[in-house]
Amino acid sequence: MSRRKKRRKRPKGRRDPASQQDVDGEEILHSAAIDLVLKDAAAPFAKGPEAPAIMYETLSAASEGPAPVIERKPEILFGLRNLIENASAFALTKVLIASAWTQNDVKIIVLDDGPGFSTEILAWLGEPYLSARNRSRNTVARKGGLGLGFFIAKTLLERTGGKVMFGNRRWRDVDASLDDGSVGAWVSVVWPRKVIEATEQ
Repeated sequence: MSRRKKRRKRPKGRRDPASQQDVDGEEILHSAAIDLVLKDAAAPFAKGPEAPAIMYETLSAASEGPAPVIERKPEILFGLRNLIENASAFALTKVLIASAWTQNDVKIIVLDDGPGFSTEILAWLGEPYLSARNRSRNTVARKGGLGLGFFIAKTLLERTGGKVMFGNRRWRDVDASLDDGSVGAWVSVVWPRKVIEATEQ
């Protein structure tokens, strides 16, 4: 005879409409301020002996009004996490995660100070079978390359309404205050604000 498991009682009290609780009673956020979403996405790569310094910047000159609260969709988190993982693996010392917003759109930029994308890689970046093992200084990253991970990230982010662009940029071209001569691989994701901003429930 099979035993029926007792159902765990949910805690009583008011619940934030932007969250729910998992089976252990832990809060799961459906939305959060953009800076918190970015820090959540970068958290796995911010620690460790080989971890680069991760810098967060709000591009205030390109932003309008208060920071948006955005939907914390799995596709957005996993997509950004893949981009940040790639940047962290190829960075020499640091990774920049920048955000900007207007009344019409929301932009997130991931930039590293590594060797950048080669011309050959740029021609095929976003395809599922590209390998860029030689670009990385990190042994683990060399084993995985960036092709499939970048393809998955691009697919997930585009599925949420984002437009993904990539290339090589000088850090000062992203933020003039970061003019230390650094150049690296640059990825930008731009969403129409109405498709990513959380709506009140």
